[in-house]
Amino acid sequence: MAWSVSTWKIRRIFQSQFLFGEDCCETRHSSYTLTLAKIWKDLMKKRKIISLLFLLFGVVLSVAFILGIEFPQGFEAYFKREYYNQFGPLAISVELLIAGYYFFVGH
Repeated sequence: MAWSVSTWKIRRIFQSQFLFGEDCCETRHSSYTLTLAKIWKDLMKKRKIISLLFLLFGVVLSVAFILGIEFPQGFEAYFKREYYNQFGPLAISVELLIAGYYFFVGH
């Protein structure tokens, strides 16, 4: 019940700001908007920390998988399945890097 009441109040605040052009500091509901801003700031901080962990983990895994790749001698060895199977984990770690970057910038 309390969640729905607070959600309703927040929606009313944003509607009044949109319809009447009021600033959040000038409305009688400014405590709710300040609380919402604090919650949003905390969520952004957590998102940035998680994305930095993704980036760090992706870099560590990428380096580990790059160092584990063995390059064969001879031309015919490049056409075997064992050679291409070593690039799968590297591709996944690069995808983790890209996902961490997108999560950091907020896409």
